[in-house]
Parts: sequence; structure tokens; C-alpha cells
Amino acid sequence: MRTPSPKGKEEAERQVNEFIRELLNESARIARHRAADEASPEHIAEAAAHIYAGSAGRLTQVLSTVGGIITGAASAALVTFITIQPINQWGVIVSTGSTIVGAIMATVGLVWR
Repeated sequence: MRTPSPKGKEEAERQVNEFIRELLNESARIARHRAADEASPEHIAEAAAHIYAGSAGRLTQVLSTVGGIITGAASAALVTFITIQPINQWGVIVSTGSTIVGAIMATVGLVWR
């Protein structure tokens, strides 16, 4: 294994220090959110997972959450539209479509994790 140049070592140290700074800030935010006085090892592990996941990880989390909410709401509306008399055809069509779209969003969000 080749060793980095002196400038490469300096850059590596800078990157490590930046990661530590981000890790401590994120773990403090998580501890504050959980109403803890200080960050526990669990908070630090969760902060590291957030940092490693990056924006793509957060996007898939939002995608699966929103998809789940849409699926649940549309499914409830679908049951309501089917059980009322007379049956509201547009309500059934829109609710069915929303249920399908929400399920696809939730599935894609979970698969990409």
C-alpha cells in the first residue's frame, strides 16, 4: 500500500476533522431532540448513520414516508367511497390511483435504502 504525500496527509486530516465536527454537531442535535443532557453512544451512532446516508438517504426516507401516508389516506377514502350509496365513481377512481401511486412511492423509498 502506498502512503499519501505530505499534502495528501494534510487533506486526510482536514477531512477527518470535518467529519468529527459534523458528527458532534449532528449527535448534539439528536440529543437535544430527544431531550437528553448529553449525546449518548446511541446518539453518536445515529448521527454517523445520518451523515453516511447523505441527502439520498434522507430523500428515500421522505419518499417512503409520504408514500405510506398517501397510501393510508387513499385506502381509507376508497373504503368510504365504496360503502356510500350511490357509489361515487370519480372518488373510487382517484382513491384507487392514489393508493397505487402511494404504494409505489413507499416501495421505491424502501428499496433504495
